[in-house]
Amino acid sequence: MRPDDVQSQPLMKWAETVKAGLLKERTPIEALWREIRDNFEPKLGRALDDERNLNDSAAKKAAEKIINSKTRDVVGRLSSGLQSGITNQARQWFRLVDKAANGPEGNTSNERKAIDTATELLQSTIAGSNIYTALISLYKRLGQFGTACALLVPDEFTTVRLDVIDEGAYWIGQDRRGRVCILLRRCDWTVRQVCEEFGLENVPTFIRKEYERGNLEAPSRCWNIIAPTREIPREVRGLFAEHPFASVYWIEGDRQANRFAEARGYDYNPIIAPRWDTPTGSVYGLGLGEKALPDAKELQMLEKAKLEIVAQEKNPPMAVPESLRGQRISLAPGAINYYAPGVGGQSAGHVPIAPIDQRQKRLDYVMQTIADVEQRLGRLWFEDLFAMLLQIQMGAGKRQMTATEVSELASEKIALLGPILTRLNSDLLNPLVGGVYAICLADAESRLDAIQGAELLGFATGVEPVLAGAERYRALAEIEDMELDVEYTSTLHIEQLANSRTAGIVKLCEYGSMLGQMKPECLDYFDADEAFKLGARSYMEFGVVVDDKKVETIREGRAAQTEQQMQMAQAANQAEVQQKQSEILKNIAAEQEAAGGMAFAPGGTAA
Repeated sequence: MRPDDVQSQPLMKWAETVKAGLLKERTPIEALWREIRDNFEPKLGRALDDERNLNDSAAKKAAEKIINSKTRDVVGRLSSGLQSGITNQARQWFRLVDKAANGPEGNTSNERKAIDTATELLQSTIAGSNIYTALISLYKRLGQFGTACALLVPDEFTTVRLDVIDEGAYWIGQDRRGRVCILLRRCDWTVRQVCEEFGLENVPTFIRKEYERGNLEAPSRCWNIIAPTREIPREVRGLFAEHPFASVYWIEGDRQANRFAEARGYDYNPIIAPRWDTPTGSVYGLGLGEKALPDAKELQMLEKAKLEIVAQEKNPPMAVPESLRGQRISLAPGAINYYAPGVGGQSAGHVPIAPIDQRQKRLDYVMQTIADVEQRLGRLWFEDLFAMLLQIQMGAGKRQMTATEVSELASEKIALLGPILTRLNSDLLNPLVGGVYAICLADAESRLDAIQGAELLGFATGVEPVLAGAERYRALAEIEDMELDVEYTSTLHIEQLANSRTAGIVKLCEYGSMLGQMKPECLDYFDADEAFKLGARSYMEFGVVVDDKKVETIREGRAAQTEQQMQMAQAANQAEVQQKQSEILKNIAAEQEAAGGMAFAPGGTAA
């Protein structure tokens, strides 16, 4: 939808005021971001230089300044570690639960089936979109700059899409709860992209002319503000109907004043802006790039020193007598240089050609210092923790670690990553899953309407794509009125929860087993059933743990089976006794018959 001239005037005035305030807020940290970019990954944050040419050589020049690639390597390793540990595409890393039911055990089987089906729909939607690839880019920016930003929007082909915004191309603001709620972004698009986004009929005349000429790759700049609708001027709020978030676009360079390209509304907050660590009073975070910046500078300085030493060893500066000035001298291996006798030779008291600096170059000291700095960088970027298991298998001796050692190392990882996991829950994962749920719910409503119409028409030809997955969309509609929450089941989340809740149980079991050897009766106080259920809740393994009623039925059946086996064993024992008694009587009878029948006659006399 596009505002008319009457609506555009107050909207543009509001937009310019918001833009000026956001630009002023970010200015103090821009110099730090540039310095971090130039010392870690220059391809991130190119928008800080306000360059419209996507193929400019600025990033290449900055990359050439990085001699030791360790600083770029740690950025990639961190993003891979976070991706595999938190949002791993190969495993289920979240699930929907009903808060009112106090866990999945409190829901009926139909409710649990609907919730699980809806969870599968969200997971398949995420997997079928660009979200996983976008998250890798988001994690890189988060670690390097401390702040990352992306926009979660509906997509006509993949249902959802996550657009990552480069550092320098966005400005953000937060509400009193610390949630990012307002975004200004600069979109450096081509003419083709602008026309695809807004439609050829809605773009300015100069953009339309470039499109008609075929100059589709010509650069164009568009601005976008997303904010709560309640902050929009009252007289233009009707543009966004009942949507809680409003989005307006305008194209820079439009000769018609107060002209907006488009106005949109969202039923959810589409801004995804995780921060690594937020200083008090600032909306922008501080990341590992700022923390490790001194080490990154030192590493490049040491690398330069190492190269200078190597260059001097390979091609040292030479001392040549004045008498040889102007003569051709070769320092190549095996070269022979001729000079007149007594001119600059031994008779002059020195060797004609020799290195001017005879001091020993201690390259090993520099190499050791470089190794120390690289190791320090790795620790700062959690490289050793994410590669923990790999280092165990590939380390010295390739020794096998005990379960206790692995558990302790996992606990250390969780202790160090605990704060960032908590922040990522609120800044990244909750908005992401909640936004995908809102988009899928709106998509489900439209699909179910189409399905209902198709049913009335007797499933007319052409509705097969709409009918695909109808059960999952119905499940999403069934749980709409539930008080839903998200529980994260990624590797790092499970370890964090398990280490905090089950560590005490493990220690109690060890302590109880020690005391149980002296007094077995003390173990009567230990409820193994409750301990197991607590562990199942900690590890999120609800699907493999049955409820109390089923357990009672299973145990009653087991008790009945045990009693039946005991009865059968008792009957078999009695039958065996009777058989032995029968054999004894037969033996007695045989002996009597062999003795003439009087061997055991009364009185003990023989016949």
